[in-house]
Amino acid sequence: YRSVRQKIYALSTYYNWLQDREGFEENPVDGVDVESYEKTKQDEHLDRQYVSKKEFEQMMEVCETTRESLICRLFWDCGVRVGEAVEIRISQIDRRNKSITFESGKTKKMEKDDERTVYYSQAMENVLIEWLENGKRNSYFGSSGDYLIVSREAEQMYEGSVSDIVRDVADRAGILKELYEDQSERTRY
Repeated sequence: YRSVRQKIYALSTYYNWLQDREGFEENPVDGVDVESYEKTKQDEHLDRQYVSKKEFEQMMEVCETTRESLICRLFWDCGVRVGEAVEIRISQIDRRNKSITFESGKTKKMEKDDERTVYYSQAMENVLIEWLENGKRNSYFGSSGDYLIVSREAEQMYEGSVSDIVRDVADRAGILKELYEDQSERTRY
C-alpha cells in the first residue's frame, strides 16, 4: 500500500512538472484514488511506524556495548534494512566522505547496478572509531573477516540476531510495543 501510494505521488509530481514545462494539458494521475488500494495487515495494526528522535536517544542511552550502539546508529543514520546491514563490509565504508555504498536489499532480484550510497553523521563515525580502531570489534570471533557487524560465533551476523539486539535495546529503553500478531502467529513489534 505504501509503495503504491509513493509511486502514485511520484508520478503525479512528474506530470505536474511536465505540465509546467512541456505544455501537458492534463495530469493523468490526478484521478487515481490512493485510498482505494488495500492496506497491508501491518498497516491495519500500526499505531506508530517510526522511532522518534526522543525514543532513539533513549535507546542510545541504554546501549550496553559498542556493537549495540553501532547497530542502532546504523539504522538511525543510514536507514538501512536489516538484510542490508548484515551484508555491509568494512571495505564498502568511505570514512573520509562518511558514506557506505552497497547493493540495495529492497528486492530479491538485485541487478548489478542496484547500488545505493548512504551517508552517516559524526556520531556514527565516533562509534566506528570505537568499533574498528579502538578494538571493540576484536572481542568477537568474526573480527578477522570483512563484515562490519560480527557475532561471537561468526564473521557475519544473522538478520534475526540483529533484530533481537534492536528489540532488546528498545525493551530496555522502555519503548518496545507489541503491534500485532502476523499470520504465523508471531508477535510483531
